[in-house]
Amino acid sequence: MADEWRRKTYYSKRVLIDTSRVLDPQYPDSLLCITGPQLEMLRNLTQYLHRRSTFASAYTDQHYLSPTNEEWDTLQATVAELEETLMGCTDITTALNNIAAQVACLCAASRQARQYTPTTQDIVNHYVTEGDARYDDPYPQETVVDEERCAVAQLVHRGAYEWLTEVIQPAQDMATDFLVPMVIAVIALWCGPAVFNIPTGTLLAAIWRSIEVWETGELENVVNTLVSIKEEVICAVYEGLLVDAQTAASNASDVIYAQDLAMGDKICLSLLCGSWMVAAAAAAWDEQTAWATTNVTPGYCEICAQVAWPYYRSYYWPPCPGTWTGGFPCSSRTLPGINEDEDGFSPEFELLSIVEDVIITIECDWYSSEAIAWTVGYITLQYWHTGDTEWKNIWSFDATNTATPGNLCTDEQTSPPQTIPYNLLRWKIGGQAGQSAVDPYPFEPEKILLTIVQDV
Repeated sequence: MADEWRRKTYYSKRVLIDTSRVLDPQYPDSLLCITGPQLEMLRNLTQYLHRRSTFASAYTDQHYLSPTNEEWDTLQATVAELEETLMGCTDITTALNNIAAQVACLCAASRQARQYTPTTQDIVNHYVTEGDARYDDPYPQETVVDEERCAVAQLVHRGAYEWLTEVIQPAQDMATDFLVPMVIAVIALWCGPAVFNIPTGTLLAAIWRSIEVWETGELENVVNTLVSIKEEVICAVYEGLLVDAQTAASNASDVIYAQDLAMGDKICLSLLCGSWMVAAAAAAWDEQTAWATTNVTPGYCEICAQVAWPYYRSYYWPPCPGTWTGGFPCSSRTLPGINEDEDGFSPEFELLSIVEDVIITIECDWYSSEAIAWTVGYITLQYWHTGDTEWKNIWSFDATNTATPGNLCTDEQTSPPQTIPYNLLRWKIGGQAGQSAVDPYPFEPEKILLTIVQDV
């Protein structure tokens, strides 16, 4: 029989899932809240979903039929999506936190009347449409090179302080018409000619919410608190920038939320130390503006605990090619287009120290033109030694598709214990031999996360 290989014997302790009910679900999408123990059980139970015998596509009295190859590909893509979901839906939690912050600020601001004039909307529209501001936050995962982390961390704190004392404090009775241009002017002073799109949501929240929330006495307390926690905020941002701007902003928020402030003050102060402020600080330092160089003290971050392990590094596309080299083309998704002919190389970065027997973990999200379970590319960690003539490989991540063509693939792989003999590193991305498709390409990476820990 053609379906002989699909025939499975019933087993009393086996739980069967009806294939048709997964491919044609009977329930709408739901938002669930589960506990840590429940999440632990669910993550382990997904292992059974990788067994074809778990699913039944047809039943007889003596046996059942497991899924066809086509059904199996679709099921495994769904399982991959489930496993990704169980790792935590950061987009939803971030959105909920942002909504909560806006609601909290709105509730506090409702005590005072907004000072709008008939020209307010025209002014806001001008700054939105002219590219000085946009609705979406383009800096959720902004990265900062190691040697600039300390400078950027100092400028984040200074930027928040000046926003409080030079924009918000003297402007509590001003109309929005005057505030929007003033805010644009302040950030232009910080960043110079650098191209910097202020996220509209953040801009308007900072103006319309925080100014109205803080009364004169409350604001003075917030300013004094920010001054008193300067070292903590700078070190929190400095450490978080080992990963990205979002982590740096989260670290700063943790410090702020530990202070004796009203909840509205904590929310709005955290907003001023957010990822958009990291981007502003990074742009200012890249341009070496007078404001940036004046407010950075060389060696300041020596007061911070130097966190060597675990070591984190991240990269996100777009933009493409971004800071990567190699000459690879960019796909219509504005992601690197990698096939057998293309390689890409990240900027160089350094470990803080060298230790034998480290464990390397690489997590990657990518799109592919090829089928599920096909290996389409590699991410190789390389090192450089001044005595060598070329970069040497340490360990590679195999990008084996976890989803059907056109859908987002995600995977995480961990190395056996490795020795990294020198601490100047970079990533290399490359394609699988024999795969020459273009746009969509076999391998279009969107995110790479690196973690290195000691094997203890």
